[in-house]
Amino acid sequence: MATRLKNIRFSNWFTLLAIVIGISGVMLSFYGAIRYPDFSYGLHSDYKNSQILKDEITDISTNVARLTQLKSEEYVKIGVAISDNELKRKIDTIKSEKNDSIVHINEEYKDLIAFYDQDNPNEFQRLTAERDERIAESKQDYDKKIASAKDELIAEQVVEYNKAKRDIEIYEGLYYTVVPNGTAAGTEAEFYNTLPYFTKSSDFNEGILYIGFSEAAFTKQTEQYDVRHQNGLTGIYMLLSGLGGIFLSLAWLMYSAGRTPNSEELQFNFFDKVYLDIGLLIAGMIAMSSCFIATIMEVKMRNLQVVNLFSLLLLVIAYLSIAVYAMMFAKRVKSGGVITHTLVYQVYKSIKTTINKMIDITLDLPTNRQAFTKKAICFLLLYTVLLGMIGLVFLILAAGLHGIIGLLAALALFALLIISIVSILQKRVAAFMALAEGIKKIKNGDFNHKISARGFSTLDTMAEDINNIADGVKAAVDREMKAEHMKVELITNVSHDLKTPLTSIITYSDLLSQENINPEQVKEYGEILKRKSVRLKQLVDDLFEVSKAQSGAILINLEELCLNDLIAQSLAEYEEDFKNARLAVILTLPQDKIMVLADGAKMWRVLSNLYNNAIKYSMPGTRVFVDAEVVNDNVNITVKNIANYIMNFKSEEIFERFKRGEESRTGEGSGLGLAIVKSFMALQNGSSDVAVDGDLFKVTLTLKR
Repeated sequence: MATRLKNIRFSNWFTLLAIVIGISGVMLSFYGAIRYPDFSYGLHSDYKNSQILKDEITDISTNVARLTQLKSEEYVKIGVAISDNELKRKIDTIKSEKNDSIVHINEEYKDLIAFYDQDNPNEFQRLTAERDERIAESKQDYDKKIASAKDELIAEQVVEYNKAKRDIEIYEGLYYTVVPNGTAAGTEAEFYNTLPYFTKSSDFNEGILYIGFSEAAFTKQTEQYDVRHQNGLTGIYMLLSGLGGIFLSLAWLMYSAGRTPNSEELQFNFFDKVYLDIGLLIAGMIAMSSCFIATIMEVKMRNLQVVNLFSLLLLVIAYLSIAVYAMMFAKRVKSGGVITHTLVYQVYKSIKTTINKMIDITLDLPTNRQAFTKKAICFLLLYTVLLGMIGLVFLILAAGLHGIIGLLAALALFALLIISIVSILQKRVAAFMALAEGIKKIKNGDFNHKISARGFSTLDTMAEDINNIADGVKAAVDREMKAEHMKVELITNVSHDLKTPLTSIITYSDLLSQENINPEQVKEYGEILKRKSVRLKQLVDDLFEVSKAQSGAILINLEELCLNDLIAQSLAEYEEDFKNARLAVILTLPQDKIMVLADGAKMWRVLSNLYNNAIKYSMPGTRVFVDAEVVNDNVNITVKNIANYIMNFKSEEIFERFKRGEESRTGEGSGLGLAIVKSFMALQNGSSDVAVDGDLFKVTLTLKR
């Protein structure tokens, strides 16, 4: 079910559905905006408390204040409404324009007059006269404006008065009254209290301003507002629904970007080859250009239907460009390459790589004088070309941009370049210091210290080589210390195991040399001497045998033999010994014969050592399991027994010479049995392994078939 759902949600049909939802959202928002544009009416349902009515009252108050100030058109025309300050400001403005005009004319002729001052007196006089004539004309024009300044102000006030009057008259059923300061407003207050709506403004310039509407007019305005309120709500709902569809569509496209039903890996297409910053620039330009063209068409074209159709088409194109970029961005976020897949980063990376290569060339100069000269010349030429290109970029920036902006842009780019170079050099120096510190630590014996890579090819190669040398030295030191430890332990164990029978032989030899010894004691002491001598001989023979095996100085005769027969015959030899030790042997062999390439005598000795080990160290009354099985091209022989002591040794240590699991060394074992097993198995291209699980001791032998 989950797989089927995944196949559906990442299918092309779902992507197409998301795009259709997004385009529908654009169309719905656009229709809501052009069909119900009065969004502000939808914010308040009550006309009395709406911002629309507050704005209307403010507009009425402003116009009433202007009408009160200007009084009437006849009053304005006689110039009484113009204050001395207004007239002075108007004249000062004209005088300032007059001075600016004179300065502009002088600047226009300044260079020409200076150029012809000495070389061409006639032209100099002509230009001077022309300049003076233009200045005189300009002064005359502005003097006329100063003379007619009051008339111009009167004309402006007449226009203002008529406009304020028209703006007041558009309101049906409007009443307004200005009660002068210090005058009682009893009658006016009673009248306005009878109206369905009125306002009272106490901070009016001329006194108290009452504004109200008749019942019929206010009812009509309320009904008109209610209609616009419903239209505004409809427009808001359509706009929000459309935007919701757009965001939902973009969210789904980003979620499913790069996913397909048949693959877990991200899938990239042609658009994904475009760098993200370039894609953002292109998508932004398309979206902004579409909106700009739509605005221009609305202003220039008269056919509203055509304008709306083309505007909608351009908005759909803008949405599609944003959707494509959103999918590109989402894929890079999922793949973790947002920063690296930008043109800015690639340029920075190229500059950084070039600088690093140049530094590597500098650090890797040869010792040969001729080669040194050639490389130094190439190095200087490379630096010269790079700096020349950078300088050219700076000049282009300075020339292409205007004045101080171009200079600042060039300086900013140059500062950025210097900072990048200093940063790279600082990191290179830090890498050198880390390399030197690491070499010092390793020299002082800290072979576990690792010199980390810093991203510089030459230094990283050196660091890796030094780390490898340290690892090799550490491994050699560890092997030497282990060999020294084994040597000391070997001498100790050999001394102990050889000393025990030798001491007994010396002791009983002294007893035999006494004169008052009887024949029975002679016989007893002789048996002990024989047993200890045999024990000593066995120790010496085993020691020589394991030493020869580990040094490779022993003859191996590999031949094909039947492992089933070898195991069965060797067990038959030890049947009586297992019975005496009260041990039951469980033998498990496959029915088919197992043929292996081995040395029969050496394998017999290996099995004998394992049987002897089990007889000596198994708990009486338990079972010993001997198994053989074929695993691929190998044959595994397993001997398992329950130990009669606590095994507190490591598995890899038990194969060492003179190593015993029972550390008291009071038994008859030599500690060489398993060492011989390991050496003989290695000579036959096999292996041996020991596993300990509680009291279970398990030896596994592996041979090639």
